[in-house]
Amino acid sequence: MSINFDLSAFDHLDDTLAEKAARLENLAGSESAKGKIKAALKPITDDAKGRIHSLTGHLRDSVESRVTTYPDAPTEIEVGISYKRHKLARHAHLVEGGHGGPHPAPPHPFWEPAVQAHGQEAAQALEDTIGEMIDQVL
Repeated sequence: MSINFDLSAFDHLDDTLAEKAARLENLAGSESAKGKIKAALKPITDDAKGRIHSLTGHLRDSVESRVTTYPDAPTEIEVGISYKRHKLARHAHLVEGGHGGPHPAPPHPFWEPAVQAHGQEAAQALEDTIGEMIDQVL
């Protein structure tokens, strides 16, 4: 003796979830969503920029947050300094941690203190922003 259940609803679940994921990816790529994501990360970038003592401003100008979407890959959220995009800021790690020469310099941390001061706040704001996007799609 047995009881049988028909779970044919599961057959359409894959399609539904794939559609929702695609909509979420499109939403994350919108200018509005990118602005909200960058706003969530702004306390870190603002603090880091405020800690940099620079003669040229190249290092300060290179601190940024970016949201990049790709057609067939996950959305990327990046905050910090990209050496690839900011060739004049390739010395950031030497400023942050100091170096031994040929003209030794002590550390002048700007990134780590900014992340420690605002990382939790930014992570929560980012989580809230992404949660709102998920709620909008569902």
